[in-house]
Amino acid sequence: MVHEKKSRRMLSLDYLRGYFIVVIIIDHLYRWPSALALLTGQGYLWFNAADGFVIVSGLMIGYVRGYKGLKLSYWDVTKKLWSRAFLLYIWLITSTLIYTTLAWLNPSLQGLPYVPIANGAWLDLAWQAVTMQFSYVWINFLYLYTIFLVIAPAAVWLLRKRLAWVIVALSLIGLLIGDMTNIKWLQWQPLFFIPSVAGFYLESIQSWWNSKKATKKIIPTAIYSLTFILLGASVLTTFILSSNPTIDAVNLYFNKEHIELGGVIVSLITFCGFVLFFIQHESFIQKWLGWLLHPFGVNSLTAYILHGIVIIFIAATIPISQSIILNTLAGIFAVGATLLLLKVPLITKILPR
Repeated sequence: MVHEKKSRRMLSLDYLRGYFIVVIIIDHLYRWPSALALLTGQGYLWFNAADGFVIVSGLMIGYVRGYKGLKLSYWDVTKKLWSRAFLLYIWLITSTLIYTTLAWLNPSLQGLPYVPIANGAWLDLAWQAVTMQFSYVWINFLYLYTIFLVIAPAAVWLLRKRLAWVIVALSLIGLLIGDMTNIKWLQWQPLFFIPSVAGFYLESIQSWWNSKKATKKIIPTAIYSLTFILLGASVLTTFILSSNPTIDAVNLYFNKEHIELGGVIVSLITFCGFVLFFIQHESFIQKWLGWLLHPFGVNSLTAYILHGIVIIFIAATIPISQSIILNTLAGIFAVGATLLLLKVPLITKILPR
């Protein structure tokens, strides 16, 4: 019976990760206005799918490589993490070169991300890709994830020594340094390593939760209330009151281009609300959306690397439009086409999951 509960908990996280991937695909397409903006917030809210994807990845590293990895030697876990980091590093370079090349060869395509390298500067592109000074926007998570996986063995060692508080402290210090130096991965790392602590203690948290009857009402109500308030305030300040200079200053504090402590706190709280929702409504999600979210959830990195091909195809075939109907259909097509590509055996064998 306990095993079944654990399985359901992991399935919920797969659905959640799949949801984040779907939203990322729609946001990267950048076709607005669209009815799908109601689902995504266009990536401008205080909490977005990119945050969620990083958080759930850190959570799973803490659980799989931290807690579950206790069955293995520390060196075995380290090799697995570094091997994964190297694989993602190779795909980071490969994807950056492919997508930048396609953008350069098709300068007439509209809606593609800006590349801060002169068109045709191949050696400069190769050098910046290899040294991770530049990564194409669509696969920027691979840049973050590669670095985090290289550092992750240190976090695993601290977790094994039951020094979780050191991880949190170092993570917050890193955030402060990242704020002062504007180093991106340092700003994002709290969204990975703090959840890794929760992942390591996930089963303990689950046992505590199930043993406390009061938590079944009080804590969920508090989490949902905070999530609703934060999302509501985010929508209000981003889309309704954004012309106010004071409001603009507030939004900058939660801007993902420069993450600060407030942004980390908001993202972690809101993520808890999403997790709780997906756990409590898992049966409904499985019945009506499992066909969509589960493939994306269990093949999240494959879909993440792959979706750019679909976006480029759309850019080449569907003109930029202000039609909400056309843009909505383009978003649906982007998700559907990526889903179909995930069913191609050769693709799932070559690309990392």
